Amino acid sequence: MPNIEGINIQQSSAERKSYVVVGAILSCSSGSKQSRLKVPFSHGVFVKGKPQMNIMDFVPNVNIMPFGKCSSLKNPTVASATAANNGVLTPMPCTPLTTMPWIDGKADNLVDGHPALLNKSTNMCFYCGQIKIEDDGQDLGGVTIGNQSSANSGPPAAGFGQGPACEKPQEKPSMWDSFVKGISMLGDVPAAMQKAASELPSALEKAANDLPKGLQKAAEDLPKGVGAFVREGFIEPIQEDLDTLRDDKVDLADGIAIGGLALGVLTLGRSKNIKDFVDAARKGKKRTGGGQNNLRKIKDTNGLRNELPLTESQIKELTNYAEKLGMPKENINVAGPDDTSPTGLLFDTILNINNDVLPSNAAGKLSANSRITGKATIAHEVVGHYEAGLAGRSFQVMDEELRPIIRNFALDEAQASIRAARFAPDLAQTERNMLLRDGISRLRNAGIRIRDVRELLFIDRR
Repeated sequence: MPNIEGINIQQSSAERKSYVVVGAILSCSSGSKQSRLKVPFSHGVFVKGKPQMNIMDFVPNVNIMPFGKCSSLKNPTVASATAANNGVLTPMPCTPLTTMPWIDGKADNLVDGHPALLNKSTNMCFYCGQIKIEDDGQDLGGVTIGNQSSANSGPPAAGFGQGPACEKPQEKPSMWDSFVKGISMLGDVPAAMQKAASELPSALEKAANDLPKGLQKAAEDLPKGVGAFVREGFIEPIQEDLDTLRDDKVDLADGIAIGGLALGVLTLGRSKNIKDFVDAARKGKKRTGGGQNNLRKIKDTNGLRNELPLTESQIKELTNYAEKLGMPKENINVAGPDDTSPTGLLFDTILNINNDVLPSNAAGKLSANSRITGKATIAHEVVGHYEAGLAGRSFQVMDEELRPIIRNFALDEAQASIRAARFAPDLAQTERNMLLRDGISRLRNAGIRIRDVRELLFIDRR
């Protein structure tokens, strides 16, 4: 049993569950020493006067500190030093590399919006070290941490978040193992989290200084903003649509712009024949090209996606790829000059393509969603949404009156990105990685643990 200068530590077990606080004692199966769990700022919840931790307190060198020297050959520095020492295992300084939240938190007790951390919770270093909580820290003082005893060392148990090399070679990797491997290969994730954590104090200070000014400006702009929202989002589009309907040459792309009248009908459920209306509208005049592109309205994405008109060559490439994936040609609609509707599936069957199908060309750090390419976006819609809908595995469907029923938006979008990454042909590895990161981000942002929903997702076959 590990010791800290004569103080016996109660090892975590399923029989004795307790909440973990700042200063808890951690061990790693590949480390030579134990370390303490830290947090830069309190979550505002205390146990015995000590800040309580949650499962998101896993950031390397911010929450989880080094464990002395690492002896895992999965660590490149250890492997290199061992090779240079004629094959004799040569431990090197530990650099913890945890990439996922703690496993087995208490979901029904939230600390700062996330499940509370328990003494039975575990994590896994990217270099295959299993990280355990040896003592919850509630009754420990400021004692010095000693060396880790041999009783705590040994091969790590398999768990989500481990590096790709941690898999047992004699076992055939499952679909989920392959998915985890793809996520683990995104090497910029740990560095990005560490960088974000280091920038957090200055960002919080700036936010605190800017808050009064921002609130005052928001209060002054609110009446004007509400008026503009109602006028530009509802009144003007509906009026344009009504004017278009007075013309007997109805055109879906150039006329109704989807957003106004069609969305109103879907939302209020006024018609059971909206699909027939769209089919009839599609028989109107075809989309005009050439110099018209320079004058066309575009989908405003606030810089999150492309905001330049699509060229004829781009349109041809994207529509050809959609057909190759199995989308019927007659179900593909390219937005017209006045159409600012977003790229996506309409009525579960029609693929609408607008300028936001391409990634953002803005400089700086962008989210995975902003960097998904045009082909990957088409794959997300066709392989992800369209095929899942045909298989009856979509999380968003239409009712009898063609109104959208959203069972779970995060699961629906994450499933679409993961399916596209796994099954869509002719995508580069970077495109597949970006789709996987988008899927993971959507689940994390919704507070959903992957291991809790993996059996629900339609990502095992096409």
